[in-house]
Order: sequence, then structure tokens, then C-alpha cells
Amino acid sequence: MSAAPSAKVRELEARLRAEEKKFALVQEIGRALASALDLDQLLALIMEKITILMEADRSTLFLLTDDGRGLWSKVLQGGELLEIRLAVGEGIAGWVAKTGETVNIPDAYIDERFQPAVDLRSGYRTKSILCMPMRNSLGSTIGVVQVLNKKDGPFTADDETLLAALAAQAAVSIENSKLYHSVVNKNVELLNAQERLRQKTFELNVLFEVEQQVSAAHDLDELLDRILRSAMRMVGAEAGSIALREGDGDELVFRTTAGYVADRIAHRRIPIGDGLIGWAAARREPLIANDPKNDPRHAAEFADALGVTPRNILCAPLVTSEEVLGAIELIDKTSVGEGDGSFSSGFT
Repeated sequence: MSAAPSAKVRELEARLRAEEKKFALVQEIGRALASALDLDQLLALIMEKITILMEADRSTLFLLTDDGRGLWSKVLQGGELLEIRLAVGEGIAGWVAKTGETVNIPDAYIDERFQPAVDLRSGYRTKSILCMPMRNSLGSTIGVVQVLNKKDGPFTADDETLLAALAAQAAVSIENSKLYHSVVNKNVELLNAQERLRQKTFELNVLFEVEQQVSAAHDLDELLDRILRSAMRMVGAEAGSIALREGDGDELVFRTTAGYVADRIAHRRIPIGDGLIGWAAARREPLIANDPKNDPRHAAEFADALGVTPRNILCAPLVTSEEVLGAIELIDKTSVGEGDGSFSSGFT
């Protein structure tokens, strides 16, 4: 008589241990999801844990596209992360996304909504499917979670309850990840806007300073020297020069120089159109060369003869509405970017 109760106790103890194991896994999933913010990492983590907890062969999590017309997921295949897409209403997952209803099928091949083409391509055999929507805090569907081929038979009502809890937990984590990245992106945009404003304010202050120095200069050489040094400070250049055109001639004369090139190029001449500074004067266009040595416009022979090897060069023409007066050249900023070309507007 005691054998039957003893067997019943052992069965209950085994079920209790299984439930405790599931509960521990649910807690582990909660902790893991709370710590993951990268969306790709988060999706992979969700699928790994759900597959284990649901005792399934594999699982897939589909997210709704921004326009609400499609689903996408990333799956690991052959060591490579591949993205798969399907339309809302297509296949089991698409049907669940469209209707918001849970689907629990013991045999996929007897359900007309199932599309066996994927099995045919992969060689995989789908048997049982449990698929349900994931909803955000407002009750809107944001995706679908699908588990395939439970190891010991079809999925049960208890499995549905468990997956619903996991799907709700996953939905919160996914929404948190999206919110986090949205906030990060907005902060980056704000920082970029602040940096642009700071740079523009600095440029305006320097240009105002140049205007004051222009008024205070006693002669042309002093004026050019003040302009050059202000421009170098504005851009953060180590050296620079201003070359002027003499009369109607076709040459530029390096009238003002500063930094390590000062004694090497002062009062030297270069034809308009030659070199980077000559190109800027001839084209009436500013230019940036982050690799002057390999720039076809660079006057390599002229630079080599002077023993000058610039890392980067920024040039802008000095022009009036009618003629080219010359050009300004700033040399060796730590890093020259496209935004540095904006300085030229103050010297035209």
C-alpha cells in the first residue's frame, strides 16, 4: 500500500524541482535582460534563454518594423548573423502579428498558415509551434516570439502561460533598449549642436577681433600679420602664410609668414595656379588637404626645396568682388575637417 504514495511523492518532488529550476531561470532571464542595452545582444540573449526555459529546439523573436507593415529578426546561421524579413500576415509569425492572437500548433504541416518553404530550404523539420505577440505598456504589438519543436511533445497551456510572462518581460527590455538608444542619440545630437554653436561663437569672436585689429593696423604688413595670426589661432594651426598678387602679375608673393615656415618661404614667389595656395587663388575656392604629399595640386618640388613637409594644409582665396588679391594658407592643424573651411568667409 505504501508503494503508490511513495511514487506519488517522488513524482511531486520531481515536478517541484522542475518548477524551481524554471523559476530560477526566469529570475536569471530578468537579471540578464535588465543589464543588456544593445538591441542585437538583447535579442540573442532573449532567444537563448527562452529556448532553454521552454525546452524547445529553437526560437525566433521578430520585431515589428517602424511602418508596422513587416517583421524582422536576426538569426545566427553558420557563424554569421543574418537578417530575415517577412510581411505582417505572412506565415504563422505574420498572422500572429496581424491578429494579436496566440497560436499553439502540435503539427505545423496540417495548418494552412504554415509556410514549409523555409524547411525545404534549410532541411529543418518543423513539428510543434508556439507563437504569441509581444506588447508594450500601451498594449500595442511590437513583435512576435516563436518557439519550435518542444522536446517532449506539443506545447501545453502551461507553456503558453510561461511564454506569455517571458514575452512581457522581453517586451519591457526591448522598449527600454530603444528608449536608451533614442536618448543617447538625442544627447549626441545636442552635444554636436553645442559644439557647432561653440565653434561658431569662437569664429565670430575671432573675426570681431580681426576687424578691430584691421582698424588698429598702421600699415599693410602689420595688417597682414594680425590677420594671419588670428586665423592661425582660430583654426589651431602651427604655421601659415599670406601670399599677395602684385599688380596684374601672374605670381603670388609670400608677404607674411608665421610658424616654422616663416624664414623658409618669406618673400618667395609662386605662379598663380601652382601649389595649393596658388590653386585656391586661381579657382577662388577654399581647399582642405589632409594628405598634401599625395595631393596632385601640391607643389611638391617647391616644398621639398624648402625642406617643408606639412601634415595638412587649409587654403582660402583673398578676393574682392572684382579681383583676386591673394590667398591665405594655414598649415598643420592637429586634424583638419570640412568645417574649418568656414573661416574663409571672413577674409573675402
